[in-house]
Amino acid sequence: MLTEEKQLAWDKKLINQGAHFVQSELYLDWQKNTGQKVFEVEIETENSETLFRGVEKPLPFGQKFIYSAHGPFINNISDMENIRKKILELGQKKQALFIRYDLVSKIENTISLKGSKLLTKEFYRRSSIQPRYEWILPTFSDETEALKKLPGRTRYFINKARRGKIEIEISYEPIKYLEDFWQIMNKTSTRQSFCLHPKEYYQTALSSSTPTAKPFLTIARQKEKIIAIHFNIIFGQKAFYVFGGSKENDSGCSYLLIWEGLNEVSKQSCLEFNLGGINGPDNLNPEWQNLTLFKKKFPGKMFCHNPTYDLPIRPLPYSIYYLSKKMKMKK
Repeated sequence: MLTEEKQLAWDKKLINQGAHFVQSELYLDWQKNTGQKVFEVEIETENSETLFRGVEKPLPFGQKFIYSAHGPFINNISDMENIRKKILELGQKKQALFIRYDLVSKIENTISLKGSKLLTKEFYRRSSIQPRYEWILPTFSDETEALKKLPGRTRYFINKARRGKIEIEISYEPIKYLEDFWQIMNKTSTRQSFCLHPKEYYQTALSSSTPTAKPFLTIARQKEKIIAIHFNIIFGQKAFYVFGGSKENDSGCSYLLIWEGLNEVSKQSCLEFNLGGINGPDNLNPEWQNLTLFKKKFPGKMFCHNPTYDLPIRPLPYSIYYLSKKMKMKK
């Protein structure tokens, strides 16, 4: 692992490059503090430096792969061959079956990217660990004017929540609300039929902070009782909704929480508020359709990340793994 000084310097570089918070030191600390093996590798090239941050993930039969979420960041196409060699060396050292990454690049020539040796055969997009599509809201300088520009139905639900005397608190000390948060997440997961991480994962998330990443909660109260919580992160001039839930399926409260989160990050001089994953035009996540419709009630834009790619370290065992996954998907 890098020194704290280098980690801070790299976070600042990544912020300037517009990186996602899952490439931050904060996110890497979450994984490390929940027992996962993490790594940071600096890759020097002729034109620039690249940081490869990632996590080891287990596979059946004692195998493993290495995953870099929304990384590494490529600045220059001439650097790609050297980056590929360094990534291969890392995989061999870690005895991984393959390395998976969601390449991030500002290179406009995507044909050149796809033809490079760094991007081997694309793996199944349904296996992507991070969402391929996300919904991003612009921030504002005047809340009153921004509220007027919202769709009528969105504005109605925000005002309905306010008329119902729902009050919103912003807290930059999330760990104080761990028990409330965990209780709400359990009720939400039961109601919506999704699986939670262990409680320790959320405890780590709520207690972590770095000089470049600021977590905060938007907390909804009604009659002094907490009824919903959203967990958000500010990373540079970008803000991210990460996860959250409510005790009841109250859409008015959810609208108000999103709005007050957007209001807060606007005050913090952020340029955008990322609401996270949605179902995209290729319908990769049909189970997210209702969630997608809700997020799109707030005017914004869809951001499409690059597909997930695998770089095989041991080609023959990888081919067997690849075919077995393909057969399972056809069943």
